[in-house]
Amino acid sequence: MSNAFGSKRSLHRSHSLVARKNETSALTSRVASTMSAGSRRGSNEEVGWYGIFSQEDIDALAVAAIQRLRALFVLHGFKPLVTPDVLKQLQENCGYIPPKKKWWKWKKPVKEDKDKNDKVMTVALCKSIEYASMACENESTFNLRRIPILAYECINFLKANGLKSNGIFRVNGSERRMAQLATVFDAGPKYGLGFSFEGYTVYDVADFLKRYIRGLPEPLLTTELYPFFLKCLEVPVEGGARIKAFRWLIMLLPPSHLILLEQMLELFSLVAGFAETNQMTSNNLARIFSPNILKPKSDKQALEEFQSCSFVVEFMIENVDQFSITSRDVRPFEILDTSYMAKKARKETKGSTSVTPLDGSVGVAPTAGPPSSQSNDVPPLPSMAPQADPAPAVERKLSF
Repeated sequence: MSNAFGSKRSLHRSHSLVARKNETSALTSRVASTMSAGSRRGSNEEVGWYGIFSQEDIDALAVAAIQRLRALFVLHGFKPLVTPDVLKQLQENCGYIPPKKKWWKWKKPVKEDKDKNDKVMTVALCKSIEYASMACENESTFNLRRIPILAYECINFLKANGLKSNGIFRVNGSERRMAQLATVFDAGPKYGLGFSFEGYTVYDVADFLKRYIRGLPEPLLTTELYPFFLKCLEVPVEGGARIKAFRWLIMLLPPSHLILLEQMLELFSLVAGFAETNQMTSNNLARIFSPNILKPKSDKQALEEFQSCSFVVEFMIENVDQFSITSRDVRPFEILDTSYMAKKARKETKGSTSVTPLDGSVGVAPTAGPPSSQSNDVPPLPSMAPQADPAPAVERKLSF
């Protein structure tokens, strides 16, 4: 009896492994066709922009980033290695797909709250964006670059009124007024769109935004990627290798998390730009926000890890321009190329051939030509020869 049960269990396990391998190979097979499709349609100004990505494009970008990140980790002897399996776990943790039910953890069904899906506070980003979001560009055309109305209004208010406020994000706001804000941004159908914040201080809004970020069911940088963010901090700075590692890693984030992360980093960078006035350096901001956006799966966190998390966030704030993935003028598949930083510097200097990399050395911008998928400081990657499959159609729906 026990032997029969054991054979059934081993057979089920083997089927699961085969299914997982097939899933991974299916994702990988779409990388080449999507990248070659982008080059074929390069004349169109909109093509290749993250905002119009289909589900296939997002999957292909994530798999391409994983391949490069794995090669970099192997080069430096880092473990654990990032695998495509992490994408499915991210989808589940962030609410894009329901968690897989396990027969040995069966629970009695709980009656659902009818008003639960109408809330914004403490609701998964991918859910609240479906009914309470705003396009970052404030335009009518549909695109993926959307963030919750709550974050949109608070960020714009702080940009306009709070950048020079002494101790912003450190000074606590009024509990009573923040409770009122929670009521405003939790109530449909407007969910606080166009709210004027009259009668509220900069500290009320900043603290309210901080608490919203802290209360997300899944942290902004996700618990699944937590160990990899800490590991990327060990990548050498020389040659922009650390920049590339972090950029590839944040490409794995679900769209809702990635886009809100970019908006928050931009706000932090603007606040840190007035550090002489507001006393909020990038280090101070990182110490305040790292426990809110970068958390481990367990509740316990060693002091060394807390400091490392702070360094991660500080590094991203100080290099915010290098982590813009979804902006309209950025083509994510192109910035997988290691020469992106040099090309960007060359554009900013308007024809200058001198480029200053992050390590301080002066180099020469590369000559124009098709983007290369190979890196100067990582081992060669698997071949991604173009395939004959047609480019996938862009789906106009919010999915990861």
